[in-house]
Amino acid sequence: MPPAQSAPRLRLTLALGVGILIVLAIGMISIARTSLQSPEIVPLADIPLPFGQDSSLKSQLTPIGTKGGRLLVDMTFDAGEVSQVFGTNDITFALTPADASSFSDGAPLSTAFTPGTRFYGYKYTTINAAKEREMKILRDNPPLDANNVPTAYTYSQLFPGKFFASDDDLADENSFPRIFARSQGVIFHSLSELTLDANSRYLVIAEEASAPDSPLSNTALTARGLAWCGDGRIQSPEICDDGNRVASDGCSTQCSVEIGYVCSGERSICTVGSTVSFTRRKLQALIPSIDGWYTFQSRL
Repeated sequence: MPPAQSAPRLRLTLALGVGILIVLAIGMISIARTSLQSPEIVPLADIPLPFGQDSSLKSQLTPIGTKGGRLLVDMTFDAGEVSQVFGTNDITFALTPADASSFSDGAPLSTAFTPGTRFYGYKYTTINAAKEREMKILRDNPPLDANNVPTAYTYSQLFPGKFFASDDDLADENSFPRIFARSQGVIFHSLSELTLDANSRYLVIAEEASAPDSPLSNTALTARGLAWCGDGRIQSPEICDDGNRVASDGCSTQCSVEIGYVCSGERSICTVGSTVSFTRRKLQALIPSIDGWYTFQSRL
């Protein structure tokens, strides 16, 4: 082939080769970004259960299977406020949103769970239970010491996250969490000691049914938006917010001012208000004003 004809073809071949390399490079970058942004997908069978029961799973409540007669539930929350009631005695994995900017990151657990209900649970070290899975491998294949004796691990080493329980369970010496804590040497934290954090995994077991033979409990977990009643900040439609969700302290569980109280400031300080009784007042006259309105004049 004459040199004059081969040169353009050579340039075309080089251009195509460079184009293919660029496309491949962009594809590799996209794959790398995806792998960095997407969380590791961990099979539920690989996640250790601290309380030793088996069950099955729902993802925003879709059954997956059963173990040991218990239902295992995968509860996921989107941004904003979403509330989900627990099944009685189900084992529920609650996965909080990864985006802390659209979620009440750091809210006390006491503001996230239904007050006055009985439940207990465990907060994993990470959303994928990385440390617990690592310890499960060591437990199943323990290394040998200098005397060829398998290494023994305490329950706190196998489950280095945080155990928690409702106030009623912590106050009851015969509750499962108290008995479990004594037998396994672990500490159950109160709800005020732990927080509902973004991008986290919680295991929860609700104990009491909402009615006889009901599959549902009264216990619910609520993942809230940026503002929630009990965070100490007043945002619509709240009238007050004293930093808790306790009744009869002036600011109600729904963040409205209770009768007989006056609340001010942020976080709200509520005091008994000066109520005016009109039982000793008598209507003396209706006095018309120049703008057509009437004013009431009264005397004791």
